[in-house]
Amino acid sequence: MSEVYWVWGGEITGAPDLASRMQEQASIRPTWIEELHWLAAPPAQPGIPGADFSANLPFFLWEMPGMQDHYLLQSVGRTVTLEQRGLVVIVEEQQGKLAALALASPRAVGRYNLLPHSRLIFLPSVQLSIVPEHPLPEQAAARLLEPVQLALDQVTWLAGSAKRASGGAVPIVNKLVKKLDGAKANYALLVSLIPAGLAHGTLLERI
Repeated sequence: MSEVYWVWGGEITGAPDLASRMQEQASIRPTWIEELHWLAAPPAQPGIPGADFSANLPFFLWEMPGMQDHYLLQSVGRTVTLEQRGLVVIVEEQQGKLAALALASPRAVGRYNLLPHSRLIFLPSVQLSIVPEHPLPEQAAARLLEPVQLALDQVTWLAGSAKRASGGAVPIVNKLVKKLDGAKANYALLVSLIPAGLAHGTLLERI
């Protein structure tokens, strides 16, 4: 199994803006993108990617409630770790704003000479016995970190709760990556809890 890297992220205004910002800020050409996922709350409808992208680009529009955006982030990211995809983009609409990020495999990083900022590690989910309406406790984060043998005090930033009103998974991951870069810290963790009491965790490791 390979790794997956965060190579770009930020706010956009639409598909044309996505193409220009990736190229200007990270030297990522739209034609390199192998898959595009767009999470839009109904009834919003994004524009179909235009001429800047490949005509055969697989394009997926998702209408996902609650914390399922984190689950989709992990699912798409795993296609990169399994080397089924080299460079993918996820766009998420949250509170009327659009945030996007690009994930790349080591192969794509080398092929396109991209700059990886953080490695994303998708932690095994854990079942919790807490009420979903309550904030996610630190004990859940500690349990999520057990497979990678990290203590909670080694994580500089912990983001997530059962009521995540500050944004979706994509903008939060972008914010955590930039915080890690700015502080030269090593680890941040995004935790989400779905109504069934299952906690998802994504660990970010600065490169």
